[in-house]
Amino acid sequence: MTGLLCVALSPSVDVTYVVERFAPGTIHRPRTVLRVAGGKGFNAARAARVLGASVTAAGIVGGHAGRWLGDALRADGVAAELVPGRAETRTCVSIMDRCSGALSEVYEPATPVDPAEWAALTGIVAGSGSAWVALSGSLPAGAPPGAVARLVDAARARGARTALDAHGQALVDAVGAVDVVKVNVAEAAELLDLPATDPGSLAGRLLERSGSLRLAVVTAGADGAAAALRQPGGPVVVRAGAPVTAAAFPVGSGDSFLAGLVTGLGDGGRSAAEVTAALRLAVAAGSANAAVPGAAVFDRAAVVALTGLVRVHP
Repeated sequence: MTGLLCVALSPSVDVTYVVERFAPGTIHRPRTVLRVAGGKGFNAARAARVLGASVTAAGIVGGHAGRWLGDALRADGVAAELVPGRAETRTCVSIMDRCSGALSEVYEPATPVDPAEWAALTGIVAGSGSAWVALSGSLPAGAPPGAVARLVDAARARGARTALDAHGQALVDAVGAVDVVKVNVAEAAELLDLPATDPGSLAGRLLERSGSLRLAVVTAGADGAAAALRQPGGPVVVRAGAPVTAAAFPVGSGDSFLAGLVTGLGDGGRSAAEVTAALRLAVAAGSANAAVPGAAVFDRAAVVALTGLVRVHP
């Protein structure tokens, strides 16, 4: 098995507007407009493609927006296996104020699905030949009970390794079954019912919570990330500092981080050295994404340059 299958649990058309000054209640004429195939899973797929991975995107999409998403993915060099949905796929908008640096976001709710559509998506995961399956996003209305866990079971039944980037019920249902979980500080704290504190401590507690989890990664935005790797002698925690502290365009940075992490792990990820290298690539990818407007539209050369600047320590 080779390659990566990125499953978007809640796809969207992602639109970014860059305006000189955002003033509610007035007309705005953006100086920059970007539209990409979005939702966390599609962002991760595009980022992984930039990083050189062989990647396929999967998700449930509907209507004119759904057809556009398929075209957009293929235009970005990402193979797509999409389930036709009955509901029109949502749109999510980000508005960047150039003067203040403030980012305003309007996210439509995840597009509803039905059990038959979810079963078809599960069939795509089960029939894929990918070595990795990354599951990202929020759980849509209409998904059956244990929906994300079903996707994980379908992937693991054929020997694929699994990574999860989700929150809420989707995270609760599947965190005990995946190989790798990647969440931010707030999501980890909510799951563990603990204060949102040190990402390294939270990553270690995530390993304690799940017996099957091999690697827990907790991100902290511009403060970097921490990974806890299960080892025979006990967890090994590795911390990485972000090479830049300013994040002008953070939308999609977590998805780019996940793409860098899974791409970096590849066939490895079982030793501290392999996890350290993957974590370095992940932080660099997230940082490169934050430097330009649009989710996961960064340049690979920027990631290469930033990788050497990532500070990693045990």
